[in-house]
Amino acid sequence: MLREAERRIQAAKTEPAKRQAIRDHCILVTLLNTGLRVSELIDLELSDISITDRKGELLVRAGKGTRQRVIPLNNPDRKALKAWFDVRPETALPKVFITQRGAITSRAVQTLLADIGKRARIQKMTPHMARHTFAKNLVNLGVTLEKVAMLLGHTSLDTTMVYTTPGMSDLEQSVRVLDD
Repeated sequence: MLREAERRIQAAKTEPAKRQAIRDHCILVTLLNTGLRVSELIDLELSDISITDRKGELLVRAGKGTRQRVIPLNNPDRKALKAWFDVRPETALPKVFITQRGAITSRAVQTLLADIGKRARIQKMTPHMARHTFAKNLVNLGVTLEKVAMLLGHTSLDTTMVYTTPGMSDLEQSVRVLDD
């Protein structure tokens, strides 16, 4: 999906099309690298994001249950956000992700991901699937469930475990250790 989003930037023939492709790429990178819910993404305001060359963070002001949390930003997300901020139109609207008509909607984000997913030959892609992917990737890389839960804004590890349920490829890889 990331390659497809990057391809769209390269293929854009007009400045508005390029700006939209950069925004769309940034939305995808942000969802995949922060685990935000779509409602949290569309509620982000410029003042919620702090970026330097070496680190960055975003504030989720009102997550589920109106809980706040701070999510560190990795390098790909900082780069994507900087690229978007470089081309984002000047407006009094404080939302991070905007369209020509105002703040982006959850429906627009869902449509955007579905479209990129279809072009990347992924049957169905949703913002919630990006959240699952974020959590699963962290667990696969050895991040503890407690840390994953904090990043996702969960108060219960049971909730987090739903996001990390092994798939068939995980199970196949597990039994492969017996091959030796």
